[in-house]
Amino acid sequence: MFGTGSPLIVTGLTNGDAYHFFVQAENDVGWSERSALSNGCVPEGKPTAPLNVTATSSGACATINWLRPRYMPPVLFHYVVATSDFGFVNQRPLNDSATTALICNLVAGRNYSFVVMQHNHYGDSPLSALSNNVTISGTERVFLLGLIVIYAETEPSEPLAVLQPALVVNASSCLMISFTVSCRSGR
Repeated sequence: MFGTGSPLIVTGLTNGDAYHFFVQAENDVGWSERSALSNGCVPEGKPTAPLNVTATSSGACATINWLRPRYMPPVLFHYVVATSDFGFVNQRPLNDSATTALICNLVAGRNYSFVVMQHNHYGDSPLSALSNNVTISGTERVFLLGLIVIYAETEPSEPLAVLQPALVVNASSCLMISFTVSCRSGR
């Protein structure tokens, strides 16, 4: 890349990849020696779309799984999971290792497919490719009871785990409590 002054803005870099730079000057005599390599830098930006979104159904719920995208920004605010027609959108905070979401109270007999998107302070990722179709068969109702977020005292900004308790009422009026747990990588 050529420029006539400092700073020189380098475009076309890939978010999440590390880069090192050197500088050379040119005049009428020729090129100077290269400078020492710069310290490494990693550009940040909007996240990329989650990959390989799949769905399975159980009763009136669907479990959506995905793979983390190639570029994971250092700060991820949340994932958004939606039905393909955006009739239902589930937005909840998830830690950086989250790759699953439970969406409940879907209409029995209806086919659903899902998309997933990430959001950070730069904006939204593109939507993922559509998941497979699932048909909802159950008549149970699920009431999500909020989130329980567990933090370590030594890392108060990074959740160790996220618990999502749910109250499930099936066709026989049986009550069950279930938990969905997401843990941070390496824990």
